[in-house]
Amino acid sequence: NDDPRATSASCSSDGELDSRPFRATRAAFSSDSDACVVVLPDESLAKVWCTSTGECICTLEGHEDMINTASFSPDCRLVVTASEDATSRLWNAQTGMCI
Repeated sequence: NDDPRATSASCSSDGELDSRPFRATRAAFSSDSDACVVVLPDESLAKVWCTSTGECICTLEGHEDMINTASFSPDCRLVVTASEDATSRLWNAQTGMCI
């Protein structure tokens, strides 16, 4: 399937994944495969999802332009993002707080 869409791009009000299609520009799994960070196109945010429950763990917000890439640290506690705003940010993967 060449369709770049996937499902479950956003958190519903109860924190669960919804089933609407979305386009993701980047996705990266944590080394333990317990979480996945997804970068949405034309957005200055990324979302971290729990792979076993489908729950949105946190949203990484703070860049002023589109995020180009995101990656987990080896211990899965941090996420680094790089953006078109010429900045990189380090985030707590559980809380979404920028460090």
